[in-house]
Amino acid sequence: MSSSAKPVKAPTLTERMTALERLLEASMASTTRSITELREEIDTKSDQVAFLSAELEKRDNIINSLTADLKKLMNLFSSSRDRADAKTYAEAAATTKPDVNPLICELRSRKIARDREIHKKDFTVVLIGMPEEAEEDLNNKCMKILGPEGFGASDVDSIFRHGELHPGKERIVKVRLHRKEHQDRVKRLLGRSAICKFARDDLTIDELSMDRQLRRQCREMNENSTDGTKFVVRDLMIYKKKTSHTSGSGMVFNVSDGKTATLNANENVVQEKKQ
Repeated sequence: MSSSAKPVKAPTLTERMTALERLLEASMASTTRSITELREEIDTKSDQVAFLSAELEKRDNIINSLTADLKKLMNLFSSSRDRADAKTYAEAAATTKPDVNPLICELRSRKIARDREIHKKDFTVVLIGMPEEAEEDLNNKCMKILGPEGFGASDVDSIFRHGELHPGKERIVKVRLHRKEHQDRVKRLLGRSAICKFARDDLTIDELSMDRQLRRQCREMNENSTDGTKFVVRDLMIYKKKTSHTSGSGMVFNVSDGKTATLNANENVVQEKKQ
């Protein structure tokens, strides 16, 4: 015995409105979440843009600074090139204009000669206390020290004795280089070798006077030292030599201005000979 199916009741208008409202609410909630997420993403991107802008500004400042430094270097290079292209001392001294006072020409020539001499000194190392022989090969003696350290004939311009010859007293030896950058290393290598007592820069007359004064003071300080402390003179400075009883590096001071620095432990003590 079969029964007939009940007819499906159609939703009322109220039910339809309620279902539609629920659908709209769900859609609005989803849209609200999407908007919130988009705002957070926009804020994150804004922070990244601000950070990148700050980094870009820093890089711009660095580029501007490097550009300014490069411009200065180019100006220095141009100035050096202009000086290199200028007339030599002989040409300048031989060139006079009829309308120029001879005294001015003489003073100008002396200044050029002085500048030229100073320029040579920047490329020269002086060896003190190198025994002088009747027949000697200064170049061979020095290159035995410099050769193993990478220096060749192209690095050394000349090696020669300087000054008047006096019986029983050796003259200083000057090592003239082609490049100023090699001066400190050559001075250190030759000064610490056995071929001389010590090496120094090529000093002017005023610097020589100061050097002698400092060496006298250094000798007096060594003679008056009661604790065994020894002092040395190097590059117009008086250094306190490091000993086995002291920790760290010794201190150095300039008698005239009191500046301080450090001293290498194997620096030789310099005693000025009494004349």
